[in-house]
Amino acid sequence: MTGSSDDLYELHDEIDSQVQSFERAAAASAGPAEATDESRSIEVRAAADGGIEQLTIRDTWREHYPPAGLGAAVLATYASAGAERARGWSTTLAEDLDDDSARPRPTPFAHETVVGQLQEIMDAQPDRAVDVETSLNALVGILHEMNQGLDQTVRIVRERAAAEHPGRSSSGKVVATVNGAGVLTGLEYDEQWLENRHAYNITRETTEAVEAARRTAAMATPSDPIDGTPLADVIRTTQDPRALAERMRFTG
Repeated sequence: MTGSSDDLYELHDEIDSQVQSFERAAAASAGPAEATDESRSIEVRAAADGGIEQLTIRDTWREHYPPAGLGAAVLATYASAGAERARGWSTTLAEDLDDDSARPRPTPFAHETVVGQLQEIMDAQPDRAVDVETSLNALVGILHEMNQGLDQTVRIVRERAAAEHPGRSSSGKVVATVNGAGVLTGLEYDEQWLENRHAYNITRETTEAVEAARRTAAMATPSDPIDGTPLADVIRTTQDPRALAERMRFTG
């Protein structure tokens, strides 16, 4: 038994060390990432959540792009900023995983875990007889619900992430599109409007359109990706010791 316990603790330490590496890599790449196009007429500083912290479009863009190509050029520069962040994340992660000095966090105390709290609920009712078969059937039911709802939940989450949400600038001459995560996926300009517009106004209305699209996406997409899916209730139950105790007929 002792050997099995030691194996479990070793597994916990190994998993936790890797989880910490991912967390540190994510924290290191949480700041803004910047990119500039080859002509240096477009600069983008993108936030970790996909938003644009700062956009600069200079009047020199006309020397390098036709009006019909400006949207694609801004989008490509934005994508370059995202790629730069991904490279930084992967580099940090690789270096962290190679660092032998990382230490796992302490194993949680029993009373801090759902299983430990569930045991405390049972211990508080020493005179209550537990119907083992009923409890096992309830547990099997929970597992069945999870298996049944998994595919549909994955489909819903993917559809939400891929959904496109448009936004317009104040004049309506710039239309931006973002996905469910708020990442810019499309940008269109009224080409006639672009002809005589100063770069400052183009920049301002581009930013307006992106922000409008991201607001629309935020309203349409739950902050918790599991909300509203078949797994939402069952996951909440498994994370709530009292709800789990009731489901398994440990209380009454």
